[in-house]
Amino acid sequence: MITTKQLENELAQCYGTERYWRLPLPKLIYTDGVKLFAEKAGCYWLLTDIGLFLKDRPELKNQYFLNIVLDVQEDNKADLIFDDGNDNVLYKRHYKFTDCPVGKWQFFYNSDVLMLPSEY
Repeated sequence: MITTKQLENELAQCYGTERYWRLPLPKLIYTDGVKLFAEKAGCYWLLTDIGLFLKDRPELKNQYFLNIVLDVQEDNKADLIFDDGNDNVLYKRHYKFTDCPVGKWQFFYNSDVLMLPSEY
């Protein structure tokens, strides 16, 4: 299992993307940095959930930009928070357990692509 510090160090190397990746069901396009996060943190489930929420939640549909944060606590509980970039929370999902490393993991969703802030 990767530690929070190790994952932060890995993600610090991500600027821009060389390739876009696709999750077919639900349809989601994401960058190299997001792929690295999912692989290293062992949480491809997060990409699936984000894709489903973007597709199914009326408050998230048709949003040009979203700030998305996975806030993982020491007790292995987590919250996935979608806001409009101005701290207006549009949707929040609570997880009773995750093995994702502790931390606040931030993503941007812009122009139909999920990316790390450093790839924006």
